[in-house]
Amino acid sequence: MKLPRAAAVVIATFWALSTPACGCFSTGVKRPYPAVESSRLLETLTTRNESANAFRAESTMDYRVGGERVKGTVLIAGKRGAQIRFNAENPTGGSVAVDLACNGFDFKYINYNENCQLTGPCSENAIAQLLRVSLEPDEFMLLAIGGVPLIEHESAELKWISNSGRERITLHGIDGSKQIIELTGHKDQRWDVAMAKLLTPAGKVDWKLRNKDFKTLKSKDGKSFRVPSKTLFEQPLAKADLLVEWKKREINIELIDAMFEMEIPAGLSRCGAKK
Repeated sequence: MKLPRAAAVVIATFWALSTPACGCFSTGVKRPYPAVESSRLLETLTTRNESANAFRAESTMDYRVGGERVKGTVLIAGKRGAQIRFNAENPTGGSVAVDLACNGFDFKYINYNENCQLTGPCSENAIAQLLRVSLEPDEFMLLAIGGVPLIEHESAELKWISNSGRERITLHGIDGSKQIIELTGHKDQRWDVAMAKLLTPAGKVDWKLRNKDFKTLKSKDGKSFRVPSKTLFEQPLAKADLLVEWKKREINIELIDAMFEMEIPAGLSRCGAKK
């Protein structure tokens, strides 16, 4: 896939800062704790995913709109059950450029710059109307909390990658797909999700996730989450990518359902975005 120059620079920069330096003259990093089973790591990931029920965040997002890239402030709020709200501000000012609301069943989308609107089922295609990447609303929340969507699988393999100091889990999906997840091997066994990718049954990359600069964040109900400061999500088959720099985050806060409802003003034409 040939990316636009701006996209290539964004991804190359992120990758350079995320990839450990070459250990060409080193014997590698030893696992700093006793060997573990893949089932324990998968249980840790599942528990992390299920520990979040709501979040609110301010971010700077770099994403593609048509043939151009846009970088600006995006405010996000989400609640388990396919409820999510995005306010994308104009890069030149604080006014809202795009508003997207999913109430768990349907989505409503308003592009104020083009005076147009879209509606439809609240699915992975709803978020794609704004960010071009296809993610279920509940899966997007996992990106914000340092989690990762896990596929249904029939077997799992675990391998220690000594040159990067990571645990690598390979899941073999029941549909022939394959998921690879790399977790940082800290001595305190916190296992941050550094990289994950999903391969189709044909072996092509469906999506790839990379995180960097983790920190510990306390949720409103007292739970601790290891959250990334930057996230890069790519979908090569759709020629889509999203770079998120997380600014502020609150996890497991109270959010009212009315936040995910929105009225579309009369007279707006239908946007020409993809369906």
